[in-house]
Amino acid sequence: MIRWLAYISSLSSLIPVLSAAYQYNHLSKPLKLLAQLLVFGALVEGVNFILSHYKQNNLWLFNLYSITEGFVFCYLMGRWSDSKRMFIVSISLFFLYLLYWLYSTFIGGSLFGFNSHEKTIKGLMLIFLSGSLLIRISMDESIIMLSDYRFWITSAILIYFSVTLIVFSTATFGFEDHHRAMNYSWVIHSVINIISNLLFAYGFVWHYRKMNSFI
Repeated sequence: MIRWLAYISSLSSLIPVLSAAYQYNHLSKPLKLLAQLLVFGALVEGVNFILSHYKQNNLWLFNLYSITEGFVFCYLMGRWSDSKRMFIVSISLFFLYLLYWLYSTFIGGSLFGFNSHEKTIKGLMLIFLSGSLLIRISMDESIIMLSDYRFWITSAILIYFSVTLIVFSTATFGFEDHHRAMNYSWVIHSVINIISNLLFAYGFVWHYRKMNSFI
């Protein structure tokens, strides 16, 4: 059950990729950057599957993806805020996170190890930025939130990082068997990953509808 759910979770990364590819030439620059990140993420999932099959260390790949993902999401939150001040805040937070990632990866730790503190800092940063953007969008009376592609994509980011932060930080609570606890955590992670990928894809769908409405 857990293995099949993990496979479905990995394959779900193709859904937003296909949704973005369908209209790639008509995407804005921020959405093209997001689409490229999603392609990179799908490739990471594929390589991870191969490395895991041969019992090879794959954490270095996830660590490289993590810093790339952090930059793209911070950039998106800043651009979509339509605020110069918020853009500066987003990029500044990313550079602080980058400094910590470099230190914890190459000095305090290893590129080939799991960096739990970096994941926590990144999660808190993106929860703050995505939550702030959703509040900003909701306060604009000229925007119909459910028809705004930014709402769906930002919601995907907020939901994913909020739930995974809670799940992994409390993974061993109530469990004497840590292996069982991590299995439980990865089940929830897989489900949230599938939901987030569907929300990303739905965001691209709404962008496509918006573009067609102007034709």
